[in-house]
Amino acid sequence: MRHKSKGKKLGRPFQPRMAMLKNMVISLLQYEKIVTTEPKAKELKRMVDRLLAKAKTNDIATRRKLISFLFNNAKVVDKIYTVLMPRFDQQKSSGYTRIYKLGVRPGDGTPTVQIELT
Repeated sequence: MRHKSKGKKLGRPFQPRMAMLKNMVISLLQYEKIVTTEPKAKELKRMVDRLLAKAKTNDIATRRKLISFLFNNAKVVDKIYTVLMPRFDQQKSSGYTRIYKLGVRPGDGTPTVQIELT
């Protein structure tokens, strides 16, 4: 039974899956759009929405939590607070990302999508 187990496993154990998703979060926040598979994009959307909802409060404790979550990448955290958060509505708690379907990947037929920040 999957009681209290949220999210997809994506064919990986917990720690490699979290490392992959955190690296994808960093890439999405740096470049503001990336191309990936549909299940990965849906999991990524959950993580990014929670992260940006947390970032609405601009205090030192929240900054330190974000830096530790993003593998000590202070440049990305600075971009969140200087570039990204001013263009989002402060009352919004989710919906920071948008997913566009692109079709299937030629090699294995996996559905690919483009995920971007709104």
